[in-house]
Amino acid sequence: MLALAVAFCGMESKRALVGINDESLMFPPPKDTGPRGYVILGSHADWSSAPVKLTLDGSTEYAVVSEKYDLYDFMVRGLALADGSTDATVTCKDGTAVACVINVETVW
Repeated sequence: MLALAVAFCGMESKRALVGINDESLMFPPPKDTGPRGYVILGSHADWSSAPVKLTLDGSTEYAVVSEKYDLYDFMVRGLALADGSTDATVTCKDGTAVACVINVETVW
């Protein structure tokens, strides 16, 4: 019933993803000082079709990787993220586009 009310009001539900802005100190510091933020997309069971691409700001695209050794299977790494929320689109292997919101927190 709630889904019907949401559809009637013209509001869309977005999949919530977790983003981490990694500002922790590393000793020795890495030679590559690129962005260390990442987005957790979840496990294989969370997706009916595997996610392959994450799009931020409507134009910046990042490849999704499967990390079988990690707690989460699908990840996007190397992002410059800021605390708060940002909209994103995940494109899946079958061509579907999933509207998402990334909730970002910084870890020190």
